[in-house]
Amino acid sequence: MKNLKYLFIAAMALFVFNACEDVPAPYTIPVGSSTGSGSDSSDETEIFYQSFTSSLGDCTPSSDNENVAWENDYSSACVTGYDNETRHEAEAYLVLPSIDLSETEAAYLEISHVICYSDASTIKDMHKILVSTDYAGDATTAHWTEVEWSPVGSSSFTFATVNVQLPESVIGNSNVYIAFLYKSTTSSAATWEVKSISVKTGEIPEEDEEESETPTYTVSEAISAHTSTASPAIVKGYIVGWVDGQVLSSGAMFNGNSTVATNILLADDPTETNVSNCLPIQLPSGTVRSKVNLVDNPDNYKKFVTLTGSLETYFGVAGLKSVTKALFEGETDEEENTGSDSSTDAPEGSIAAAIAAGAGSATVSGTITATYSRGFIVSDETGSILVYLGEDKGYVEGDVVTVSGTTSLYGGLLQFGSDATVTKTGTSTYTLPEPAEMSGSDLDAYISNPSIKYVKYSGALTISGYYYNVTVDGASTAIGSIAYPKDGVVDAGLSGKNVTITGYLVGVSGTKYISTMATKVVEEGSEEEEDNTTPPSLDGILTVSELIDAYNAGLTGASRVTGYIVGYVQSGSSYNPAFSADGAVETNILLADDASETDKDNCIPVQFEIRSELNLSANPENYLKKVTITGEVQKYFSVAGFKSVSAYEFE
Repeated sequence: MKNLKYLFIAAMALFVFNACEDVPAPYTIPVGSSTGSGSDSSDETEIFYQSFTSSLGDCTPSSDNENVAWENDYSSACVTGYDNETRHEAEAYLVLPSIDLSETEAAYLEISHVICYSDASTIKDMHKILVSTDYAGDATTAHWTEVEWSPVGSSSFTFATVNVQLPESVIGNSNVYIAFLYKSTTSSAATWEVKSISVKTGEIPEEDEEESETPTYTVSEAISAHTSTASPAIVKGYIVGWVDGQVLSSGAMFNGNSTVATNILLADDPTETNVSNCLPIQLPSGTVRSKVNLVDNPDNYKKFVTLTGSLETYFGVAGLKSVTKALFEGETDEEENTGSDSSTDAPEGSIAAAIAAGAGSATVSGTITATYSRGFIVSDETGSILVYLGEDKGYVEGDVVTVSGTTSLYGGLLQFGSDATVTKTGTSTYTLPEPAEMSGSDLDAYISNPSIKYVKYSGALTISGYYYNVTVDGASTAIGSIAYPKDGVVDAGLSGKNVTITGYLVGVSGTKYISTMATKVVEEGSEEEEDNTTPPSLDGILTVSELIDAYNAGLTGASRVTGYIVGYVQSGSSYNPAFSADGAVETNILLADDASETDKDNCIPVQFEIRSELNLSANPENYLKKVTITGEVQKYFSVAGFKSVSAYEFE
């Protein structure tokens, strides 16, 4: 999920193009790149490269089911037939633009991808790579040849790079199309994410058993040598600045007054101020960071340094990571023995510290302040971070959790992935911050400088299938997008109306969709009433309506509530109350301010595990009795609820 560059090498000249949309099609192979007599199929040339960091480029998606399609999401080309516990039957194609293989003797694909939630017995049938020479815009009518490959499923979203040899049937053809075909059924729906695709000439290279000498580059040479595969490198250059935040284009700072110790910018010229001519350097924790960073060593600004590390993508471009050695001009290997901290322990501490450390192992603790159907926001006093689990695992606002795992950059922001370990350690009362009002121009600016922030914005809502997009006046590019809302957050009747969304911004999907974890979506103007009442609180004994108001204001935690037992929530995962004692379950009751209440929006569900004295199943005579209960305000059945009951008293 990186914004890489497509490299096109011809003879002694090196030309650099952007991803698919900026490269002329068809993609042709330079002639005469080999030396000596005849051609050498072992000479490898990258003739096509597409990163899916911000878009699908010129690649064409199509599907026979509007609910299942390849899309640019979480900085990859992503497709899944699963949504909100529903599996859809579908066939979805992603077709690369035409590639010219007329001058090749062999070619292969290099793919960075991951397949999750797959069935090992059917994974090959459900995830295919195809080639065609007569594709004309309709994938269903083209004649496709299946490419032999062996996809492997993953238990977590950990990307792997695989090589796949293209069949001889398309070699020598000037108009070759490559397609990725995803299939799902009503009983099986995996998730397939592709970070990048490269087409290279030659046979798949064999692993070199002998360790080659680490190449030494200038900054410009390192940028040119960068590919989709990490490789050891030594880079020499001047420290010309640092990067503030998580977006290189807007965060590059060409001075020595750094506030970030985790990175520097390197250039061939000490006066360089064009970020395109710079190499971002990630400084791992340990002595390398202590020696090189500009926060502790402002005098290093414009010094010449030689760095040993791994040439790979960083901040979406060519960069150097995992630095093990730093030699300033005049130093020798004998004098320099710093290295990096080889510890693989996850960094302890605040969320802000984990973000500042960059992608890698991390452990944070905090309170869940918002949720959606694929994860949650966890916050502490220093900041917030997204935990993307890929599904709803039952965590609710107010849960105190410790999260350990690997953070990666998605949508312009660091987040934990589905391999994270989440441990609930308790519950807590929390108050959501005052939301920042966002205009259309504010959302446009957010695209280039994303961060997790609690906001409010208004616009016209369009609901199409599982997409919730909001067109905001004044935005020339940005479109609001309510990401994976839980049941009950968005009323389907609001489609086509102007709405006000309150929630956390959690990054940019594609090039313009502002992903929002919504905590509230209401028709615009409906909440603009005079409010001279006392702010919501959990103190004292609350009525049911007061508890609902407190919950909607972001308050959860220990409290007391009083009301009438008016029914129960029937078995199942949805909020489906029954206003009677007939057929009652043992696990919950329904509480309201009015004994005659039959509107579920004016009630709260109360959960208990063993409370035989309260439930209507064992005690139907409790129906319509008034009771005061001690417990915790929490989300229950996706609405304001009451859990962890510890005491009660009937009137």
